[in-house]
Amino acid sequence: FFATTVSLMLLQINQVLAQPSNDNCANAITLSPNANCVNGSTQNATTQVGENYDCMAAETYTQTVWYKFQATATAMDVVIVGNSTDKCYHGSAVWSGSCMPSTAVSCENIAGGPLSQKHALTGLTIGNWYYAQIVHNGGPPCNTHANFCIGVYDNEVSSNTCAGAISVTSGSAYTVTNSNATPDMDLCSGSTENNIWF
Repeated sequence: FFATTVSLMLLQINQVLAQPSNDNCANAITLSPNANCVNGSTQNATTQVGENYDCMAAETYTQTVWYKFQATATAMDVVIVGNSTDKCYHGSAVWSGSCMPSTAVSCENIAGGPLSQKHALTGLTIGNWYYAQIVHNGGPPCNTHANFCIGVYDNEVSSNTCAGAISVTSGSAYTVTNSNATPDMDLCSGSTENNIWF
């Protein structure tokens, strides 16, 4: 009996320690705009009293994690790319206000997918903080440490048009992304998705 009691106590302690650091809104992980996306997971996450799901489908959520960012532009994109190998589906929402935030800015929650979600936000107040809530809402249990990668980016891409083409110097290396660009000209063949210009 004593050995069984000790084993149960150790199991409970391990479960508590395994909860992600951003399990609660107050401990939301800060995202840097236009930086590389941050790997995250809902593994062993819980929900907290007062947590709001009103903008999402009527489902039972048992795992949520939180992120936050400070707006640097009035239009920004929050992009969540799911891990396509574990098929762990997520819902997500972006909220304004302090924890617990009550005003939904954007919601993405389709049962069974998609694995990637994009919140195209407009009307943001520069300098204000916004919170991204990610929930486990379907598919098999989330059982990896990298179920998704989340990032926040300026909505506008300056080199999105020919007029805004980036000047380059021969022999120099450049790091750019077209993740938030839009098509502005047809290709000779095929389709244009997100083009940038040099």
